[in-house]
Amino acid sequence: MLTHVDLLLNSRLRNCLQTILELKEEMNGLSFDLIFFDEISVIRNFLRQIDDMSLCEDDVRRIEGATEQLLRELNGVFDKSAKLSADRGNFRLQ
Repeated sequence: MLTHVDLLLNSRLRNCLQTILELKEEMNGLSFDLIFFDEISVIRNFLRQIDDMSLCEDDVRRIEGATEQLLRELNGVFDKSAKLSADRGNFRLQ
């Protein structure tokens, strides 16, 4: 049986993975491709298994940090894509 701490860690990990999955949906309409999104099915499968996992704080913090870094890097990609689209008169991002 999972403890309260396990449930909190699982929830934090689930949040990171769901954020990545949501990014995939946002990026589908953009004119560039990111290789790591080819592995999206691995993330979906992992997400289904989280409820039964016992995690440690350090692992979850590393994943949160990696997710945060990904968001920062993609923010720059979204900014560049929006600028390029706007330059062509076809602004797609809101």
